[in-house]
Amino acid sequence: MSKRLLDNNGEKPNILCIDDDKRILRSIKATFRKTHNVYTTTSASEFARLLEEHHMHVILSDQRMPTISGTELLRFAKELCPNSIRILLTGYADNEAVISSINDSEVFRYIKKPWNLDEIRDIVQQATDIALTLQNSESIELLEGGDDNDDQLSHGGGARPTLLYFDEAPLSAQHFVDVYDGHYDITCVNDCQTFKDAITKQEFAIAVVNMDVNDGNIIPIINKLKEAQPFVMTVLLNQYSDSDKLIDLINSHQVHRYCLRPINSDIVKVNLQSAAEAFCAMKKSPRAQLQYLLKALENSHITDAPELKQRIIELLEAEQFKALWETPKQPSHSPAQYESLSA
Repeated sequence: MSKRLLDNNGEKPNILCIDDDKRILRSIKATFRKTHNVYTTTSASEFARLLEEHHMHVILSDQRMPTISGTELLRFAKELCPNSIRILLTGYADNEAVISSINDSEVFRYIKKPWNLDEIRDIVQQATDIALTLQNSESIELLEGGDDNDDQLSHGGGARPTLLYFDEAPLSAQHFVDVYDGHYDITCVNDCQTFKDAITKQEFAIAVVNMDVNDGNIIPIINKLKEAQPFVMTVLLNQYSDSDKLIDLINSHQVHRYCLRPINSDIVKVNLQSAAEAFCAMKKSPRAQLQYLLKALENSHITDAPELKQRIIELLEAEQFKALWETPKQPSHSPAQYESLSA
């Protein structure tokens, strides 16, 4: 049975899907018409018009459109509707598209065609839960500001952003320090144990990780990182594009940027600056922190992480968010929900 979701006005949430295959659009309509207001189109121009006319909670786009790519469409959607939750659909794992979905579109999930019906229902419901919670918080006057230590983590007060660099090759780490040490407070680690020790002792704004570490088994490394520091902006380095591994990382982690090796220093510089700015903005905005934590909670690898649930409870119990659960129309997330999960 489909879960009925309502926004803070008692209306069904909106979902927009663009695909050049009308059979896909009919399938999306049939799957979500009872729970969502479903908008579909095969046209990029109509896609833009619908975004301008309606607040879209969830946006799905096919990657291979005739005149424009899905990552370009979702990048446009991110700019026009930044609180939407974006999902990319594709029948082919294109390396360039996967990298762009991380670096440009910041997608929530990457769904391969043909999809499992239960899978897409679950993903869209997760995305909708997050979007509704964010929409409900829009009417609340949020208090700005963060921890007293924010200036040590971001650009505040002239301090350099803290950066953790993990690579098992000493020469690589030394080269990175030589190039970027003037801009960042860099801590280098070269083995898994030192990495774990570092993320438990100090908060980092950015983590740069070579995907070759741990014999290429990168996912447990990122798991540990995001459990300990859910707000850290992760930049991954790799000498080749492994689309399947990247899709796994998109679907289970919040990876901020991805860079191919050999490193182009100008590209890395831009990506590091983007990561530092994103971290600084989030630390100063409780609402942005909520969005980030809610996305993290939906990732299956951390659903049993008590530290993450405690962070969400503390944030939701803050004065600026009380209206989110004290009103009759409760959002999908409240402190009590996470307290019961942590029991």
